[in-house]
Amino acid sequence: MLASPDSFPTLQKALQSNPTLTVELKHESETVALRSRGLRGILDFISYFVGAVMALGATLVRSMSCIRWSDGRKREMATLRAIGFGAVPIVISVIIESLLLALPGALLGVLLAWLFFQRQCVSPMGISFKLTITPALATLGITWALTMGLIGGVMPAIRAARIPVTTALRAT
Repeated sequence: MLASPDSFPTLQKALQSNPTLTVELKHESETVALRSRGLRGILDFISYFVGAVMALGATLVRSMSCIRWSDGRKREMATLRAIGFGAVPIVISVIIESLLLALPGALLGVLLAWLFFQRQCVSPMGISFKLTITPALATLGITWALTMGLIGGVMPAIRAARIPVTTALRAT
């Protein structure tokens, strides 16, 4: 056992300078990373696959709810069109609203992930991992959620902008 982590290079030089020894000295984290590389690849594939399927499902649900929302607001969209707003501002406003509705969900997801998984240890197949929600991971999650909100809002936005003014004003 070393007295401190700073004495690792000294031990490494001493072992390398002894010609009778043929050893390779590594930090424990490097050894664990090498041993768990295959398992990590499998876990990464599974997590990205499951995450992609969940993202696709969430995007479709968001799109369908946004379509129902825009159908319920036909009169408002028609009024905007009647007073001079073009299709592009309506599309932009629907997409911005979709993004603003996706943002609280993204922030809540990051908060729940941090509360439930931060510093938790898991040990699949005898190899321990400490789960960490880093700022980069949180940013990635928020970016994914906003991307799903954007994709889920595009079709309803275009649909809302294409509604003829006369038809939309007659809507109940």
